[in-house]
Amino acid sequence: MSSIIAYNLLRLMGQNMLRSGLVPRRKARSSRLRLRTVMRNLMYMAGRLVRHARRTVIRIFTGHGWARPALALARGPDL
Repeated sequence: MSSIIAYNLLRLMGQNMLRSGLVPRRKARSSRLRLRTVMRNLMYMAGRLVRHARRTVIRIFTGHGWARPALALARGPDL
């Protein structure tokens, strides 16, 4: 059951990332990114769970090319 929830959350993140235009530029000739590619790149980001002050936080390696778009998506729209 938890794998279904994780898959649906990952799919939702990928769709929102494609819709918002936060996806990094591609070097290849194709101008279109598939949802499956975006989901794979999100899964391959390095991160770790950190517990501090009764909170659990996911720390993402910021050197990854997809880290900034993923963090911008997590923060939400700038108002």
